[in-house]
Amino acid sequence: MTNNDKTSPEQLFTIYFDGSLSSAQRQQLVKWLKADKSHIKQFVYASYIHRGMYDILYGQDTHKIISRGVDSEGVCADDFWEALLEEEKNAPPVELEQSDGIKPDVIVPDRSQIQATRGHINRFAWGTAFASLAAFFFLLAYVHLNPRPVSEPVAVVSDVIKVQSHGWDPALRPGLRLLTRDGVYRVGQGFAKIQLDNGVHAVIEGPGEFELISYDEIALHSGRLFASVPRRSVGFIVSTSNAKVIDLGTEFGVYADGYGDTEIHVLDGRVSLVSGRRADVRHSQVVSESQACRVRGDSETIEPIDFHPTAFARDINSKTRFIWRGQPLDLADIAGGGNGLGTGRLNVCIDVATGRLREDIPRARIQLEKPFVATEQLSFVDGLFIPDGRNGPIEVTSEGHLYEAPATLGETYYGVFNGSVLPLRTGDNYVDHPVQFRGTVYGTSEQPALMLHSNLGVTFDLQAIRKTLPPGRRLTGFSARCGIAEGPPRSRRDEDYSDFYVLVDGVERFRAVDMNYLSEMRPVNVELTDNDRFLTLMTTDGRDGTLHLGWSFFAEPQLTVGLEHE
Repeated sequence: MTNNDKTSPEQLFTIYFDGSLSSAQRQQLVKWLKADKSHIKQFVYASYIHRGMYDILYGQDTHKIISRGVDSEGVCADDFWEALLEEEKNAPPVELEQSDGIKPDVIVPDRSQIQATRGHINRFAWGTAFASLAAFFFLLAYVHLNPRPVSEPVAVVSDVIKVQSHGWDPALRPGLRLLTRDGVYRVGQGFAKIQLDNGVHAVIEGPGEFELISYDEIALHSGRLFASVPRRSVGFIVSTSNAKVIDLGTEFGVYADGYGDTEIHVLDGRVSLVSGRRADVRHSQVVSESQACRVRGDSETIEPIDFHPTAFARDINSKTRFIWRGQPLDLADIAGGGNGLGTGRLNVCIDVATGRLREDIPRARIQLEKPFVATEQLSFVDGLFIPDGRNGPIEVTSEGHLYEAPATLGETYYGVFNGSVLPLRTGDNYVDHPVQFRGTVYGTSEQPALMLHSNLGVTFDLQAIRKTLPPGRRLTGFSARCGIAEGPPRSRRDEDYSDFYVLVDGVERFRAVDMNYLSEMRPVNVELTDNDRFLTLMTTDGRDGTLHLGWSFFAEPQLTVGLEHE
């Protein structure tokens, strides 16, 4: 643009923002923008300034920018941007519409139809204009130096589990909206799950206190907080008294002890951790998946600590008392009437004849008159059966899935047992004998196991279990170790064998045959898809064709839980 042009770029900007750009001025602005790429940057910068001034007077965005300005130390760190660029590089591609190959012109809206009013401006009008301008800049400075906290709804309480009723903020009730700059929310003994409008899912475990600073920042004063952040909300912040955790699209947990120490455990992805209250003594580093750090309250330095993947409640369900910390679901606990997270009963069995739990373990041999016994008392257990293929395929699910089982004696002992001690007949008497292997007792809370004496099968309803999972989670597989428990030394026989089977919807996925108490435990790993409905565990008498000490068991029988995109 030459000196002969009637209107400077700055004047064109002002006229454009005022909405009174004429057709000639519009053409002049477009020509100037095309002349140099730096002109476009200058125009964008002017637009940003104009928008910022507007927001200070009428909106809330600038308040968010001001309130987040103290985070510049963290987001300007090189490692933060390197990690963010790496995350973006690995992100899935975004499909865009194909262009026709023609480079479009710079588009500036045509405001030529807007008629600018012109009139005589006298000295009084000029004086009023200057006074108004002075008042505007005074107001601008006042708002910038004294930003008024803006309270706005940014989240909703989606669920609450109260272990104790006292110490809770009345606002933490399911369905209620939570506001920014509305003070501190108190979580008593228990858990509160909140869903932020930006898609972030958070669980706060009390006793603790937190505050919603903005639509993308939570201040954790004390307690434990787990956050699952979708890709669209990268940059979400959890701040404590001496640290800030800046998300890079991940899952992480933060613990603030209320006395100055902060812990961060990264469960998936990466975060940028910034420590320190003063900008001149701050430290920052990127913490990756399966890593943990502590920021000490006395020195504000960052130090590595042991990673604990189950230290944070990742989801809750108050209806089922489901508190999930990322651990697999224990099928032994489910067979004991629990939800797979330790709520079941030990030293109980599912009665083969009735499908109900009982504490008095049956001692006599068991036969069945019907092929499959449903377990109406246990919502996650589909049913039980005694496998015997002498008369053809057997029914292994309530939906009628069939399996060609081997021929057996058609009898079993005990039932589906979740426990560590069983009655064992020695002569005319019964003694309590532990379920043990190589000196380790199984069937305890520390060493869970599911005891299926030879010729017994149990089927679990995977679909019913899936309904209890947190949103975004899925069952990915089944794992265990199978083995034969050791009987009393004088009763052990090398020729006592048992066979193990794992079925999915009646289809065999695992088999281990001719195992005795001398055999090493066999690992079991079965992948599961979202379409798999039933999981069946089954044992049969081996080639010896007897039930003698057929103490077959699945050690640590677990359903693994993963993310939907895995």
